[in-house]
Amino acid sequence: MRAKMIAEREVPSGSEVSRLPGGGWCVRTPASELVVLDTGTLGVRAGFELPRGGPSAVHPDLQQVAVCGADRISLVGSAGEIRWEVAHPSWTPPGSGSCAFSADGDRLWAVVPADTDDGDEWWVLDAATGGVLARVPLGCGSVGSASVRHPGGEHIAVDLNGEYGGWIGWGRWRDGGADVVVHESPHGVLADVHPRGDRCLTTPIEADELTVRNIDDWSAEAVRAGDEVFPGGEGFDLPGGYLDGDRVMAKEFAGRTGLFTADTLELVSFVTYPRGAIEELPLPDGRGSWTTFDADTGRLQLWRRGE
Repeated sequence: MRAKMIAEREVPSGSEVSRLPGGGWCVRTPASELVVLDTGTLGVRAGFELPRGGPSAVHPDLQQVAVCGADRISLVGSAGEIRWEVAHPSWTPPGSGSCAFSADGDRLWAVVPADTDDGDEWWVLDAATGGVLARVPLGCGSVGSASVRHPGGEHIAVDLNGEYGGWIGWGRWRDGGADVVVHESPHGVLADVHPRGDRCLTTPIEADELTVRNIDDWSAEAVRAGDEVFPGGEGFDLPGGYLDGDRVMAKEFAGRTGLFTADTLELVSFVTYPRGAIEELPLPDGRGSWTTFDADTGRLQLWRRGE
């Protein structure tokens, strides 16, 4: 497949790029600035100056951001003002939490360290006041996590990374309480959730396998080993996801990017970029577009399938 670049933007080197739930991109700079970019042009939709580092989540209204600090969660407004803060037990370095807003923006789900032996906890907060609505033990201790809002809006997913393993959890607010399920995932991290919402994609930590899992029963619907696609290569890299409902995009570590069928992970083609293009850190949006990013130079490029 030939890639066609539709936009390019320079951001500060050392920044991190992530998908924005509902469409668009977030750029977190080393100076603790967060910029929300448009899905089609990389134009700026919103910008925030954050009080500290730490994982963050943008509210659906694009007017406020939640920031997970070492010992507190803060809600920051568009002018940089702190609207509320909730304290929690301090993370032990290098540990950190993560958070995500519900689709309606009413609740914030945040991973915090527990002061018990039950592992970390998933707190559900009232997004307007910071009030704690629920605290759910996760049964595992993480050193880092990533929270993602489900495309259907009902669930929040969390990828938990431990010193000796990993877990993927799913939570939803139902009947006035938090309904949470946590699965062991020792060899894969959550890369993306299918646009239809019934399955997810994991990319490998150790075992070099790309895997599609059913969200309801956690069964493996498809598995593709790296050496089947990249013979003699270094296997799959961590970045990847759903380009659209039919295709998965995944990259060889320090190598080529491939397109695969979303249901069986059969290789369809490799992506061909024009000369001089950035090919690292491909991040598809589920709508047919994807970005690539060079963190050293700050070059961010937006792509679609060429004619």
